[in-house]
Formats: sequence, C-alpha cells, structure tokens
Amino acid sequence: LEHTPFYSSLGQLYVPFGRYSSSMVASPLTQKVGRTKERTLMVGYKTTDANAFYGELYAFKASSGFSSERSTVNDGGLDLGYDFYVDERLSGEIGASVISTIADSTGIQDGSSMSGGFSGLSCSTCSQSMKQRVPGADVYTKVTYDPFSFAAEYVTATHKFDRRTGFMYGDEGAKPAAQNVELAYTMHIFDKPSSVAIGYGHTSQAAMLGLPNRRYAFAYNVSVWKHTLETIEFRREYNYSHSSASNVSGDSLENLGKINNVITAQI
Repeated sequence: LEHTPFYSSLGQLYVPFGRYSSSMVASPLTQKVGRTKERTLMVGYKTTDANAFYGELYAFKASSGFSSERSTVNDGGLDLGYDFYVDERLSGEIGASVISTIADSTGIQDGSSMSGGFSGLSCSTCSQSMKQRVPGADVYTKVTYDPFSFAAEYVTATHKFDRRTGFMYGDEGAKPAAQNVELAYTMHIFDKPSSVAIGYGHTSQAAMLGLPNRRYAFAYNVSVWKHTLETIEFRREYNYSHSSASNVSGDSLENLGKINNVITAQI
C-alpha cells in the first residue's frame, strides 16, 4: 500500500461485511448473524495516511437462493469506512457495510446447534424456495483512547425472510438482528500486562439460531508468561421467552425462558 492504494483478493475468505471486534473469549452475537465466508473476488482502496477513507467492493456466487441461480456470480457487497489517528492516545475507525444476501452468513447457513431449532440454509443441490433475496446492513466503530478501548456494532437483515425457508419468528418470517458493545481497560498488575473488559449483546428475532436474547459479559486478560495470554470470562445469557419463540421445539424449546451462566478459562 506504500506504492498504490488499490489492491485485490481472490479466494475463499470472510468478506468485508462487518468487523466483529471483541475482547471476549466467546464470539460476539453479531458474528453469528452476519459474518460470511465466500469464494469471492474483492477489490479495495486504502491509503497509508493517518486519516483516510477506505472501501472494498466484492462479488460472489451465493450458496443460498434458487438452485437456478447458483451457477452465476450474482451477489456482492460494499464496505466503506474512515480510519482516524489524532495522537498516540486517540485513534479508531468507523464504517458501514452492505451485502446483497445475509442468508449466506455462517450462522444462518448452519442454523441452530440444538435440535428443534432452525436447520439452516446450507444446501448445495436443493431449491430453498426463497422468493427474494434478504440483504444485510452493518454499522461498526472501534475507538481507542489509551488506556480505554470501545467497540460497538449493529447488524441486521433489511427485511423478513420468506416463511417457506423455515426461518421463523412467531407466525412470520424472521428478520434477525444483533448488536454488541464492549469497553476495555488496559493496565499492569504486578508488572504483567492486563486488561479487563465488559460487554453487552442483544439479538432480535434470532431464537431459531439458538442465540440468547441478551448477554452480559466480563473478561480478565493477563500475560503471565511471555508470548501467552490467559483469559477468564464470565457471561450471563437470557434466552428468549416461550411466547416470543412459539415455533421452536426439541432441545431449543427446553432452553427458552432460562438464564445461562457460563465461565470460560482459556490459555
């Protein structure tokens, strides 16, 4: 990029739809709703200037949709943002992304890991009876004001899925959305680099993906030995109520209305 601000990538990769930045062990709820891996051709623009706009445009052959459409490259997306650097303490980025089909996200393709949830739209040979594409939109930001770091993101489908896909919320097709907000503080404890982070996540109309309705999280990171990172995380998750997910069954149904407390340790 010191020679030209233009670049391109070709291959199977996560397309630039959203950022999904997190200081936690568990992936943010926004990631399952929006992160998308495709065989794609991408072109981008980014300078090495401290304060500059950037952009990426990409095209791919969708995995979801009508079977007759899977032989052509007919989907794509756009990511635009701005990097800023004020001084050694204050820097960050803000951006927005759109994708022509959010049905290709990893979470919607895989569906719920529990029985009775949504089986997903991952199907390479059958028609999935989608009347129309369901695009996605994402806005994100990450700001560092040393020693604090703040990250926020919101991802959503732009309209409801067709009922025939089986991705439902109540009596209608689902319109999934998720948001994630985190605040981290870095410090030294007994001369060891450390950080603490708190986070809040929220989803709407995503019960069939096996996601909680709300999540509160806390994490402590420390490097006890050189080249290692030790983390302990606690998260409290509030699942959807029975009344808001009436079409869920099996193991997913048993989880409705419950509160989960999870502790994770990672080296």
